[in-house]
Amino acid sequence: MGRQIITKNDVAKIKAEFQALAQFRQQQGAVAGAPGAVPEVGEDQYKDKLLKFIPADIIAENVVSQFVKRSPRPIVVAAAGNYGDQELAYPARFGDVLAIGSITSTDVLSSGCNRETKDQAENPYRNHFVLPGGESDPARPEPVLTSAGGQNWSGTSFAAGFASGLIARLLGTIGMQHFGFDAFVDGLRQSADKNLPNYSMAEHGNGLMHA
Repeated sequence: MGRQIITKNDVAKIKAEFQALAQFRQQQGAVAGAPGAVPEVGEDQYKDKLLKFIPADIIAENVVSQFVKRSPRPIVVAAAGNYGDQELAYPARFGDVLAIGSITSTDVLSSGCNRETKDQAENPYRNHFVLPGGESDPARPEPVLTSAGGQNWSGTSFAAGFASGLIARLLGTIGMQHFGFDAFVDGLRQSADKNLPNYSMAEHGNGLMHA
């Protein structure tokens, strides 16, 4: 992982930085009503406050890095994102996470699905898959479900849900006593179907995940 776990020393350093910044703002009058210093609170309280200033990707990476150390190692599944970006959304961008993109009923990538070939450390991404997620384009809508109010829903979150169910079924079949993270995920890569229209590694990763 590119970043380290947040430690007590990190908290102390960032606290000092916030205090220095607040003092500078007070002296310069740069921000109306800016406090003169960060309130003196207990370390745990400050850590809670500090989390509000830490980008979500840093928090997610710290959580994922903790999972990697556990035994048996958990499988983390995340949606690739629906912004049409040339990079996967966090936390799907992390190399240790199974990133799930979305395809339509014709096996083409959903129009808004994010795509990428590298993880957050710029290494080739090995855990990218696709599963059905429908289509949100108003010109050719393909909802995965429709709410009681008539709202159509589609996207990579639904594809990630299908992936989670598929993985749970596989784990139930093999039994946790025979589970090993590396072998299991490698099996998913090997069994994934790349026979998709206009297949590309950036758009489809390993391909359509199979049971």
